[in-house]
Amino acid sequence: FKMIAFVVIAAVVVVCGGTDAIPAGFQATLTNKGIDYARQVAIPILQKDLESLSIPDISGDADTPVGHIDYSLTDIKAKSVNLGTSSIATSTSGISASISGVSVGLGADWKYREKAWPHVKDHGSADISASSISLSINIVTSLSSTNEPQIAINQCNSDIGHLDIKFHGGASWLYNLFSSLVADIVKKELNKELCSLIETSLVSAGNKALSSLPESVKLDACSLIDFEFLEAPVTSSSYLLTNHKGEFFQVSKPKQESPFTPPNLPNPTNPTRMFYIALSDYLFKTAGWVYAQCGVLDFYIKPSDVPSGWPVSLSTQSIGKLLPNLEKLYPDMPMDLWLNASTTLPLDVVISDKSATANIMFVMYAYVDPPKSNNLTEVFALGLNVSATAEASVSADHYLHMNLTFLDVGISVVNTNIGKIDVNVLDSVIELFCKKILLPGLNKAIGKGFPLPTIDGVSFVNSQVLFNPGYLVVDTDVSYNPSILFPDVNF
Repeated sequence: FKMIAFVVIAAVVVVCGGTDAIPAGFQATLTNKGIDYARQVAIPILQKDLESLSIPDISGDADTPVGHIDYSLTDIKAKSVNLGTSSIATSTSGISASISGVSVGLGADWKYREKAWPHVKDHGSADISASSISLSINIVTSLSSTNEPQIAINQCNSDIGHLDIKFHGGASWLYNLFSSLVADIVKKELNKELCSLIETSLVSAGNKALSSLPESVKLDACSLIDFEFLEAPVTSSSYLLTNHKGEFFQVSKPKQESPFTPPNLPNPTNPTRMFYIALSDYLFKTAGWVYAQCGVLDFYIKPSDVPSGWPVSLSTQSIGKLLPNLEKLYPDMPMDLWLNASTTLPLDVVISDKSATANIMFVMYAYVDPPKSNNLTEVFALGLNVSATAEASVSADHYLHMNLTFLDVGISVVNTNIGKIDVNVLDSVIELFCKKILLPGLNKAIGKGFPLPTIDGVSFVNSQVLFNPGYLVVDTDVSYNPSILFPDVNF
């Protein structure tokens, strides 16, 4: 049951909350298929915990053929555990887990002492066999005052179908005469300890796993992603769902919100994979906005940056063939370009049911470098709206990767100091620049991708990215290496 924390994966289980869609940048859903995988991984952990089961010493008094005696059972510890069949399922009231057909073998020491003189006493060992045990629990979570998930059990039932005790050594025949009385006491204590052990195992190990779930991830010197919970997670009959902030922030200004509003992310329908992550266009817009504030999307291009063999170079002589006034006013001078990303809406991501398009807005300032001058002279400024298809993929280490492919560029005149500019004559040159310099530079910058939050030890398997209006969905199966968090358990 330590793996119930894995059930929460990048999210958390809970029993409260509604099922209406809410505004969010990021949403995580674990389906019943994923929960059942968690159950399979959890069994060895529970097995090991039950093998450390012990019952508090039991003592009492009883009438026997040899008189009234005081008796005790001490050092009652599990020697063998066999777990039967198990199941786990979600509902609107949380997560219900059950195990049936459990058997536990325990060993103990016994002793007795007659109350009357001459106070005969004896001791020996005992074997306790409990079988047809069924266990059921209901798991709930809540968010702390700091929005951290917390696991708890609000219901645990243990029922032992059969329990037999065999006493050995000394006057064991005497104990065997009233073993049914002792068995009832042992059964009551064993039921209590089973629930206590499961609760301790679940709460401590579950919260240990959940503590590895990142609340925010710093990507670089400029940005971090905030995955804060927006509300208490919800459960339904087929999945567990959590909504998260899913917003980029500047590292230097971690409280400064972007000027955008997140959309409502719909709840999944007919889920068939283990795990789903929905990322709204809002998340990508905030990424563009943050990087624009940091200046990361600004590019400064000098003549030496233009590849040799290009049909145009950064000089007034070359560009002047398209803009004659430029060469006329500034003959045979080198040029510099500065691409300044818009700080209001640098990146607009449009996600449809089949694809995603990224629109990147720049102002391109063109400068000449007059001889015998220490200052660049601005000659014109153009507005560029670069459109590119955005392809997305996910790696096993749960990083989301994007790649941009050029579609089109819209050009407008922002300012000119060389007279009227016909932007149509610049189309081919600027398209070439976007294809060969701008987008490769952007793809290199975003090549690392960014991590999708999960608990330690989780890897994605056979992931795919699906497009939906306004958001994309990563659907995947998962594998889990619990030894990262629980190295003392053999799996």
